[in-house]
Amino acid sequence: MSMMEVHAREMELTSALKGSVDTKIGNVCNKLGKNLITSVHVVLKVHKHPTNEIHSQTTKKDSQVAEVTVHLKGGNVIHNVEKSNDMYVSIGAVAHKIAQSLKKEKQKMNDKKGNTPSNVLISQGMNTNDEDDEDFDESTLVDDPTKISQIFNINMDLVKQKSFDMPPITIEQAKSNLMLIDHDFYVFRNSVTNDINVIYKRKDNRGIGLISPEKK
Repeated sequence: MSMMEVHAREMELTSALKGSVDTKIGNVCNKLGKNLITSVHVVLKVHKHPTNEIHSQTTKKDSQVAEVTVHLKGGNVIHNVEKSNDMYVSIGAVAHKIAQSLKKEKQKMNDKKGNTPSNVLISQGMNTNDEDDEDFDESTLVDDPTKISQIFNINMDLVKQKSFDMPPITIEQAKSNLMLIDHDFYVFRNSVTNDINVIYKRKDNRGIGLISPEKK
């Protein structure tokens, strides 16, 4: 699809890998994302595991990571990451996740469509007339069937809500607070921007990440 960009980090983007991305992720986006997607960004990368200091060898195989960010009309974003020992398996698994996310997004739009005049939906770029979404079997995207049971095996019911005072603090203070709690993330109000930010521990002890709203 013309709106999809594919990049590789710490590895070569071979024609075979590009073809797998086009066939799996591109097919999902074309099939389920018509009139919905504005852009797709795919990053294929290798996460190298630390070397064993005694034997000068890595204790585990390097992870082959496929990361996909899908921007939707209306401002919503779908972001999924999958990793395995085989890049083709990772591509198939992340394509499966994207398909599931797009189906859920289309369902929400169709629910809204039932209560919104069609001319308003069209003006918002939200008119969906795809009749074959139900026939799309995303399980065929996954090269390793054992991963299917791991994908979306999450209870998405909202069962608890919290609210608390959030005085502005610095990023350094937020990092210190993150080390004191039993979570991988910490929500805070940035004292410099006054925006709500999220600071989080990256996987495999690869440092700290910061999420902040984009300035328009």
